[in-house]
Amino acid sequence: YQIPDAAYNTAKDTIANATAVADVLGAYNTALDAQTTYTYDAQPYADQWTAFIEGTDLGHTIVPGSEMKYSEVPAINKAMTDGYSAIWNTKTNAAGATALETAKANLLTTTKNYVQFLLDTAKDITVGDVTYRIPADVYNTAKDAIANAETCADVLGAYNTALGTQESYDAQPLADQWTAFIEETDL
Repeated sequence: YQIPDAAYNTAKDTIANATAVADVLGAYNTALDAQTTYTYDAQPYADQWTAFIEGTDLGHTIVPGSEMKYSEVPAINKAMTDGYSAIWNTKTNAAGATALETAKANLLTTTKNYVQFLLDTAKDITVGDVTYRIPADVYNTAKDAIANAETCADVLGAYNTALGTQESYDAQPLADQWTAFIEETDL
């Protein structure tokens, strides 16, 4: 049940200025009589959350170097499900709106953290005898872009741009030179 604001404010003022108990009780009863049934439904906020998630493309975009979608990454998936839990746990429109905005912020932060981890990993990685590196200036630009991103798409875009500049070189010639040096110096 909910007392409309106008009835609440009138009762509040009447009670505050009352000089007799009968006036207080009368104002209280008038406010109670004005009550309406209030039915809250979290579904519209859950629908908005679903639309927001779908708009991020995390459920369609594959994590580079894997077969997993970003939405399947445990931390990102948890942020998504926690958002639904928070929304369905609300009891008012104000709480529903707050839960939705908090869920959006948490998903962005979680995505930033995971993609920063990927960027750090891709900065200098060796697969077999080949080392892949992202140039330092590109890495720093991407790191700043991820930190300052306002959308998940911006986060993924910064990472993909950096990943596209990754250079490879074969480490074996250096290893062979080192082996030859050691053999020549009788170490």
